[in-house]
Amino acid sequence: MTAELQIVGATKMMAAARYHAALTDGLVLAGSRSLRDGPTAGELALEGEYNRAAQPALAELYARPIVAGLGAMMGLSEAEIVRWVLDYYGEERAAVERLGEVYQGFGRRAFNLGGQMGLEELGLFGRFEATDGWVLDEIDAQTARLTDLRRGARLSTVVTTAEEIGREVNRRREEGIEAVDLLPLLSAWALGRMVIRTAMIAATESVRMTRWGMVWAFAGNGVGGVRHVCEPDVDDKCSGKICPPLCGTEYRLGGVFHPMRGIPSAGLIPLHARCRCFYEPL
Repeated sequence: MTAELQIVGATKMMAAARYHAALTDGLVLAGSRSLRDGPTAGELALEGEYNRAAQPALAELYARPIVAGLGAMMGLSEAEIVRWVLDYYGEERAAVERLGEVYQGFGRRAFNLGGQMGLEELGLFGRFEATDGWVLDEIDAQTARLTDLRRGARLSTVVTTAEEIGREVNRRREEGIEAVDLLPLLSAWALGRMVIRTAMIAATESVRMTRWGMVWAFAGNGVGGVRHVCEPDVDDKCSGKICPPLCGTEYRLGGVFHPMRGIPSAGLIPLHARCRCFYEPL
């Protein structure tokens, strides 16, 4: 593959990502005033910003290894392609770090939004902002999990992206497509995956961090326990019917400094992608 073709492919992928982000900039978002009626306007507004910020970062995560190593990938097995891509991310960390910055920045914003929602749930006035070191460390630890380069990292967007690239290159290669013809096909495929995944990431990770923030706000204001509340119409909306059995389950919080430790892993919201459950104070 020529250097000119590589540059054109990367440029088209980035331009398409910017174009899609521009199209979504002006979308009007609805929203409720209470989580009991569905996601709030504040949540949806933040998710929209999160989505737009994540799109070019995830597009870059797909594009860089493809344009840098597609020729080499054509001679590798699917598992070897995954390892090659992860090694590439480890050596050329710009794309991973850019995505990590999005996760960290919006993780903190979502946590603060959730804390504010928690104060409002308690009928308290004031402004919630995470400044304590251990809280920020917890948020940063989640960022690290989402950008982990280790092959078995379950939550890592980086690992799942490498796995997707490996599967798609292997599938197209088995169809007999040569590298020169494969690049534009991969560019279109990566754009589609970016659009779908950033929407899911923004919704899921925003919910995760807002619920953490709510619980921290509850614990910091004397609340010792929470109840799992499912989103409206949960039986129709829940992926895999995971949430309904937990509706109404009560948990004793793990104290002011580490309140989430009182909630078992099986009860940590989100329970699945796009989960909209929340906790209410007892």
